[in-house]
Order: sequence, then C-alpha cells, then structure tokens
Amino acid sequence: MKTKNLEILIADDNDINRYVLMEMLRKLGHKVKGAKHGKEAVQLATQYSYDMIFMDLRMPELGGIEAVQQIRSSISEHEKQPYIIACSTDLLNVDLLSESKMNAYISKPLRKRVIEEALSDWEDLR
Repeated sequence: MKTKNLEILIADDNDINRYVLMEMLRKLGHKVKGAKHGKEAVQLATQYSYDMIFMDLRMPELGGIEAVQQIRSSISEHEKQPYIIACSTDLLNVDLLSESKMNAYISKPLRKRVIEEALSDWEDLR
C-alpha cells in the first residue's frame, strides 16, 4: 500500500463500526470523514470530491444502494467518480452490486487486511 492521503468518506449508521473504520484508515495515512446515514453521505459526497467511499448498505433515512445511485447521478461525466465499496453483513448479489454502480464489496466485520486489500485494488485501477 503506497498511496497516502486519500480523501475517504465512511457512511455507516453504526457509530462503533464507523469509528473503527475511520481510525483504521487514519492510521494508514488517509483523510477520513464520517456520515451517519445515506442522506448525509449524499450531502457530503456532492459537496466534496472523495477518492473513495465505504458505504454501508442498510441505513436509516436512505439506504446505501439508493445513496450511491444519487451520488453517481449528481457527479457530471467530466468529474472524477469516487471508488465506492459496499460494506454489509449480508451476502450481496453480484448483479445488484453492478446495478447499484458500486465498485467493490467487502463483508462485515471489517478487518485491517481486507481494508488494505481494498485500498490496493483501488490503487491498481488508477
């Protein structure tokens, strides 16, 4: 993992999950912001350009899939789209992942090794 200082948004309604992931990413050298629900994630993602978003799928007010669709549609084709990783305890249908325009999926509980692999995958795509 070479890249540092990525701008990363964490959207998760569980305070502990959000905090743990934010701290893991900060210790890896990234700038991290948290959102407590899908609506807040959409607001933040439309106000600021993030390199990556970790999106919980089941959140109040606006679920992760709907939030991603709104984020993707709010960014013009000439702007950089964030790399979005779905995070869930549920098994995710691969077709749903594709339809929702998410780039990757990781299951909870999140582990440091899995997070580092996701960051490495993003780096390989750049």
